[in-house]
Amino acid sequence: MKVCEPQWEPVCGKTLTRYMSDKVAGVQQKVREELSSVQTLSVTVDIWSDRRMRGYLGVTAHYYLDEHLKTCLLSCDRYAV
Repeated sequence: MKVCEPQWEPVCGKTLTRYMSDKVAGVQQKVREELSSVQTLSVTVDIWSDRRMRGYLGVTAHYYLDEHLKTCLLSCDRYAV
């Protein structure tokens, strides 16, 4: 990046972590508020593995809000067999 933009300075890892934590908290709050106002909810679960055979489990919610279909990822975690 210094070649492309000499004035560029990398962001400190702690700053980036703090910024992302604030953003994640905001998104989580928005999802909670939306889910608390829906009447019906459908949940899907998906299990898969990567090339190294590490297992993953994803949980997704699907719902209508203001006549629009919404989908949000509730969880995507690696699990041990």
